[in-house]
Amino acid sequence: MFATTLLLGNSPASPSPILAALFSTTVALLAGQFGIFIGLLVGAIHVIVVDVTASWHGGMDLYNRRQA
Repeated sequence: MFATTLLLGNSPASPSPILAALFSTTVALLAGQFGIFIGLLVGAIHVIVVDVTASWHGGMDLYNRRQA
């Protein structure tokens, strides 16, 4: 997931990759069942989906209120 973040040109410290890393434990089940290649593939897809989903919501996140 870290390599995919860098390939997409995003900063690893931005919210999208951090959220993807937090929810990446669900990918471990697929890697354990189908192997490392599928795990890497699903991890890369997971990072892309998390990044795109943030733009669908216009940056609004229910659990991430920004306070000044």
